[in-house]
Amino acid sequence: MKYFSLFVVFLLFTILACGCTENSPPLAPEPVPDITQPVAPVENTTPTLQQKTLLDPFAGTWECKSYLASGPLRKVYTFMENGSWTRTNTNLDSMVQAFSHGTWKKESEGNYVIHSSVSGGTASFEYDKGKDTLYEPHFKETFHRVSEEYLLKIRIPTLAISVTSSQQSSKIQGMTPNPGKVFLVVNLSIENTNEPGGFSFENRNIQAVCDETTAGGAITQKLADRIENPLSPGNLALGEVVEGNVVLGIPEGTVVSRIRIVNNEGDTVSNIVELQNVPRVEL
Repeated sequence: MKYFSLFVVFLLFTILACGCTENSPPLAPEPVPDITQPVAPVENTTPTLQQKTLLDPFAGTWECKSYLASGPLRKVYTFMENGSWTRTNTNLDSMVQAFSHGTWKKESEGNYVIHSSVSGGTASFEYDKGKDTLYEPHFKETFHRVSEEYLLKIRIPTLAISVTSSQQSSKIQGMTPNPGKVFLVVNLSIENTNEPGGFSFENRNIQAVCDETTAGGAITQKLADRIENPLSPGNLALGEVVEGNVVLGIPEGTVVSRIRIVNNEGDTVSNIVELQNVPRVEL
């Protein structure tokens, strides 16, 4: 009986030992991805912002031509998206311009009110979506939108001007200007840099702007026999340069004036030369 018990114990020990030392089956290797196959793009679920800006149809540049006793008038408004505006009134006979500016706001669909920062007055406009026009009921004027192509064209200077010398005078060889004015004599050169068909200019196309007010066109031909080398108007071919003295009448006491050339619609077609502290002489 004693030997039988020992045999049972030995048998159990052998079974347990074999169970502990048995090797586990080898693990299967993880599959290697096939990098030669195209990987499907991951869908971006993040919402994107709309890039297009919706502009108010009132914004832009608008033009109207009317006829007054003093001559034909061209009004050009530019309404900016930030709620500000500028206006240029051009008398197409005298080429004298007046400037204004202010703010605007939308009152209701198709109805706008502007406020002038110069006069303090207000005006209303009605926008016609179908015709893309603005109507100003007080003066009964209709404004048409100015195309981007036209604005781009007039932004590129047609002429290049440069000033060699400038001086003011209360008289030229005994001739005096209109009351409240002095003569501004400028030695000027003009080059046609960007008008293949030539640019035809007259005295009135050469202007002095003082304190944002156009002083008027040149009066050179009225004094041509009293000054040296007067600049004669005419047609300027592409690449051609003319030089000479130009006379303008500007307000007495003017400290800063700007010289420019405009076309017959009142648009600036040259660079602008600023003159400061021009010396006063007697001619």
